[in-house]
Amino acid sequence: MDSGMIQGNSTLAGAGTSICDPITAGSGRIYIRPYRSSDSEQVRELFRSSFGTGRGSLLRSAMRGQLADRISIALYTMGTLSLCFQAISLPSNSSNTITYLGQATLFAAVATFLNRAYGLYAAMMKFINLGLNGDMLDISKHYGGSDLLLDGSASDSTKDKEKNGYWVAELREKDGTSLIVGGTGIDVTTRNEPSSAELRRMIVSPICRRRGVGAQLIRVSLDHAQKHGIKSVYITTSIYQTSALTLYEKFGWVRQTQREKHCVPVHIRPFRPSDFEQVHNDSLWRRAMRAQYRAPLSFFSYSLIICGLLMFTRQTENLPASRTGILIAVAGAFLFSLHRLLLEFGLKRIVRQNLECDLKDIARHYNLIKTTSGEHEYIPYGKSGFWVAEIEGEEHKSEIVGTVGLDSSTSEDPTSSELRRMVVSRHCRRKGVACQLIKTLLAHARAHATKSIFLSTSFYQDEAITMYKAFGWRFQRKQDVSFLSQPIYMFHFNIDVDDCRL
Repeated sequence: MDSGMIQGNSTLAGAGTSICDPITAGSGRIYIRPYRSSDSEQVRELFRSSFGTGRGSLLRSAMRGQLADRISIALYTMGTLSLCFQAISLPSNSSNTITYLGQATLFAAVATFLNRAYGLYAAMMKFINLGLNGDMLDISKHYGGSDLLLDGSASDSTKDKEKNGYWVAELREKDGTSLIVGGTGIDVTTRNEPSSAELRRMIVSPICRRRGVGAQLIRVSLDHAQKHGIKSVYITTSIYQTSALTLYEKFGWVRQTQREKHCVPVHIRPFRPSDFEQVHNDSLWRRAMRAQYRAPLSFFSYSLIICGLLMFTRQTENLPASRTGILIAVAGAFLFSLHRLLLEFGLKRIVRQNLECDLKDIARHYNLIKTTSGEHEYIPYGKSGFWVAEIEGEEHKSEIVGTVGLDSSTSEDPTSSELRRMVVSRHCRRKGVACQLIKTLLAHARAHATKSIFLSTSFYQDEAITMYKAFGWRFQRKQDVSFLSQPIYMFHFNIDVDDCRL
């Protein structure tokens, strides 16, 4: 999904007044009104069907769009060429080679096509589940909708979130029945800027599209934002939602030249001993295990397995050739298994060393002391510190989704410290969590006269390396920590605190 997302921003000067006249739709009329708690099931189901597998859903549009993109066209070409290879009739030896090449090409094209389709489906399902278990889990609580008055003001119980709001489009039939056919919300909790908000969960049922429902929902949302002093509203949408893109641009939204990292509602606080179990994880090991499937040696193993199986199936009457095919396939499988085994042992060794080092007693190593006053139970004492990113998870239980530590004990220079244990949960990446953790760490470093911060990360963590470089960290050296013949490299970076781009 990330590669197909577009962000836009709109400044609310002169956005206009709210237009709440009902829209005629068949035998009924559509009204825009504030969300009520009784709307929960209908809104959640509309969100699920509009983005998932329902008629006119985003997933279906994305699937159709993927069928005609450049990669798919290249795969169609590969498939066509493979069929041509199958049709070529040459002398026996050459014919067998051409046939195997054609079958391998066809297999690769089909596998890649199906993998891309599954990847798109999985990304969309992940997006839907995150929404249903996030702000859509309790819309009244997150958006303050249950206490939102018709004039747009907020009750006393929602003063802390009075800038938030959620509205629905309700289709009322002449026989008295009603149906929720659209909705959208204004959310100020996704950014740390009090004058900025996000337009979220913009959904319109397929049965009521192209009737002005989306436009009225946007007008009501922008009017609410203006009344509460919000100066700019940003949105994130996909390249597959062409109608929505056109609508947003009509209202004055401008596409951002660079995708900005936006924040999730997250609380950064110092570590406390009760976080111990959640902080211990094997994310590096799991990431490396996934990465090894895309390693060049793995692709070579795949080729051996495929060619060996093709030789075996095509040469059943030729016993020597059949045996050779089996041996080639077994050799490919053995090479892949050996590659995985060596990587597993090497990474587990690194993880085990970490757990026996600073992570064994985090509070002691990072000089966290217990306090009886203030907001936090534990606070860092001195130049070191360890912080966690906490969100409200399922069933309103807190969940640790990120960690970072500043360790002054690893450097002989009293003005230098090491950034360590930078981890962000997989489902909270690309949402600004790492940025908030690093900002907290930098504020602590500046307060304790730390002038430079260095770090080390593995070559499997390509997203982290890109982030560090964007923030201003400079590459210093590469360290080989390979286990037996399995290459494992650590990259070392350094930055002057005053030069950090945060």
